[in-house]
Amino acid sequence: MLLVCDLSRGGDLPVQLVFLQMPTRVSFQRGEKGTTAVTVTFDKPGAGLFVLKPLKEWRGLLRMAQVMTRAPLNETEVTQYIQQCRLWSRALLCYPVTFSETFVRDPENPHALIVANAYNYWEFRDEWGTEPLKLAPLPPLASYGLLKGYPGLSVLSEAKVLGSWGVWGDHIAVVGSDVIVYRVPIHPFKRFGGFTAFCFGPTDIGVPGNLTELDLIKRTGANSFRPQHNRTDDAAMQLVRWCVERGLQHVFNVDEKWIEDVVEHYRTLAKLCKDFPPDAVAYDLLNEPETREPRAYNALLRRITQAIREVDKTHLIYAEVIAPWGPGAQPYPEAAFANLEPTGDPLTVYSFHDYEYRLMPRYPNERVDIRTLLERWLPAFKFSIDHRAPIHLGEFGGFEQTEEDIYANRCAITMLLDHFRIFDRFGWHFHYYSNRGIVRVRRDGSIEESLMQEAYRRYFGRQRLNAVRQKESS
Repeated sequence: MLLVCDLSRGGDLPVQLVFLQMPTRVSFQRGEKGTTAVTVTFDKPGAGLFVLKPLKEWRGLLRMAQVMTRAPLNETEVTQYIQQCRLWSRALLCYPVTFSETFVRDPENPHALIVANAYNYWEFRDEWGTEPLKLAPLPPLASYGLLKGYPGLSVLSEAKVLGSWGVWGDHIAVVGSDVIVYRVPIHPFKRFGGFTAFCFGPTDIGVPGNLTELDLIKRTGANSFRPQHNRTDDAAMQLVRWCVERGLQHVFNVDEKWIEDVVEHYRTLAKLCKDFPPDAVAYDLLNEPETREPRAYNALLRRITQAIREVDKTHLIYAEVIAPWGPGAQPYPEAAFANLEPTGDPLTVYSFHDYEYRLMPRYPNERVDIRTLLERWLPAFKFSIDHRAPIHLGEFGGFEQTEEDIYANRCAITMLLDHFRIFDRFGWHFHYYSNRGIVRVRRDGSIEESLMQEAYRRYFGRQRLNAVRQKESS
């Protein structure tokens, strides 16, 4: 059954009811402005039905409404809409509930993966013996990538366009199968993941304590350290050298409120670091620039990038969104990414911070799980596809800043591993904040690690961060 509002008056998109049992009565309650309620009655308890919107766009619907008000109905004029409804009448009887995903490196392209999604279904039977239709859909973000012409993205299975996901592109699926295979490009440089530390104190860098700090990071398997400071002196370069000796990327990150000329600051750093190996250094340009006006900020990012590239053409740059802490800037990060413009530099990763989900007494729970993060970060996924750019979650976590015990609450492991799953799936770089808060010093001077380090070791022990490139280099 298809319920169609008066579309010419701005009504909602049509609603489809797919019944598993025959209703005994369907009644309509009328008001001054038309139908206000629809009541479906069954003769037995436990009846089942699906309620959905099968059409995702207004395109052609006004014409359909005109046709459907005629008598007799000219079915040929509404064939495409009827076919879409009949498709869902069958497809809902084979309802996908979970999926498994696997990938291999494309043998013809070192910078692409062949990905297979295999779905599991909850199968239903209706009273009319309708034949269920199994669909293996292309993930909507991949459909969006095709809509945007993302280079190198393609469907390898014999799939069909079955309709529309609206703003996310065509509904593409393999009909009669539980598997769809597609090719996904990956970015042509390594991913980095590690820890951030607040290092603006006068004795925070270039001191013996850094050696213990770096060894703790290295023990987790991480490959990057993001110390925040504004220095270009010998102490700053000593920390860089110690990172290089331990195989860790050193990420510069400044607070520009204390720097007179941030462009010259990065030009100086670029001159000092240009001869280090490509994986040794990165520049995270401005930390949480919440006071910047978007146009001026985007122009400043381009100026800093140009100053770095005048002397250093090999190291990564991280460019942050304008952190929208002020009123009216929610939802974050949608507003933040809406204000960010790509610089055009091919070795730039675009970055944001998110502390919304910190350690809680129980995770996952009825309010928060991995789907919450995926939905919240949709603007970052969209920006990445729109601009062919990798993403960096430069600061997240802060689990030690909650009332929860990061040495005892094992939900910390589950929550971090969910973050890592998303990072792997979309090729993100990441830095947990703050590595200096997740260890404590015992009375005898020894270090006690928290569950943060355990979660990191579990993740990096699986060797997923750069698994494809490890195979390539070997």
